[in-house]
Amino acid sequence: MSDAIKLVAVGDIMLGDHPVTFGHGVKSMIEQSGGESPFAKVSELLRGGDIVFGNVEAVLSEQGLVRGNLASEEFRGAPRFGSMLAAAGFNVVGFANNHCMEHGETAFCDTVQVLRSNGMRVAGLVDFRGLCDPVAMSVNGLRVMLLSYSLCPENYHKGASVPYAHQQNFEKVLSEVTSFRGQADILLLSLHWGYEYIDYPSPRQVRLAHRLVDEAGVNLIIGHHPHVLQAVERYRDSVIIYSLGNFVFDMWQRPTRDSMAFQATISAEGRIDYKLVPIWINDKRQPENLIGERRKGAFLEKMSRLKMLLDMRCLAHDLSDPQVIDVLENDYVTLARKQEISHRVSSYLYFLRNVYRYRPTIIRQSLFRSIQRRFEPQELS
Repeated sequence: MSDAIKLVAVGDIMLGDHPVTFGHGVKSMIEQSGGESPFAKVSELLRGGDIVFGNVEAVLSEQGLVRGNLASEEFRGAPRFGSMLAAAGFNVVGFANNHCMEHGETAFCDTVQVLRSNGMRVAGLVDFRGLCDPVAMSVNGLRVMLLSYSLCPENYHKGASVPYAHQQNFEKVLSEVTSFRGQADILLLSLHWGYEYIDYPSPRQVRLAHRLVDEAGVNLIIGHHPHVLQAVERYRDSVIIYSLGNFVFDMWQRPTRDSMAFQATISAEGRIDYKLVPIWINDKRQPENLIGERRKGAFLEKMSRLKMLLDMRCLAHDLSDPQVIDVLENDYVTLARKQEISHRVSSYLYFLRNVYRYRPTIIRQSLFRSIQRRFEPQELS
């Protein structure tokens, strides 16, 4: 007789240094602590699932590394960090996102090998046809399939194809996911999507998510990329997590340090019982469980507010009407551009307040790149 499966899912895991926190980011903190795992304070949580999933947001490779070069060193973890992920309990990871190709295809492939050699399945790769290669497994007698896509612009590779499931056409994603319907008892979908720093999804995302449930039979959608928490919606018998936020990251704004883990039990019939575990990313870049009724209450209030925001901004409208979608989406993109500008200003202010923490060579490279980017067209991602 088939049993239920237990799943734990978390958001973005970036085991390198962000360019704005270079020298005191995640990788630097690990090295300065003598190799302490960034998952040390959530070890019990991450060992509580048959499937423990997270999105790996940076390569774990030294292929192509040029030491002292900011562009080459940022968003790059060490290969030995793969064992930290495995020891923490991760057994399936997504590697389809807008940073996985940041250091080239060789570093991408090396990272996949690092993850696999540490016993993890890697979701989001493509097969010989260029289609998403599903992670298929049998868990407690249930056939489980997990697909992972990046719907964000490809920032770093300008060639005709990439070795991961990258697709910005929502209809094509829907068509491809639908082709897997009926091949598993439980269909899980990880999506790197949306706009950064906005606390509710775009109308198009919501429309796609509902269609993925209705037409493709997806049981659970696990969203990430915005770096902040967004609402969790129970739609029909399925669950949509629009954004899990960051999990291990070195961003500095308060909303990017609020996090959560999604713990669920999924039955053979596809019923999902879940709870949200409130997480805070501490000053050592480590996720830790929130302690205290007041802080937990504040988290629940925030998640309730995010659901109300989703209802008001998206679900209160007829998302089956293309004209309604277009109007709402245009307003949303305008907001996204404002958020991007606000984040850029925050980055400059953080840099100035912490200038004493950077090496002179990094200061020069950062200033030069900042000036250079002022003359380049900016693309939202």
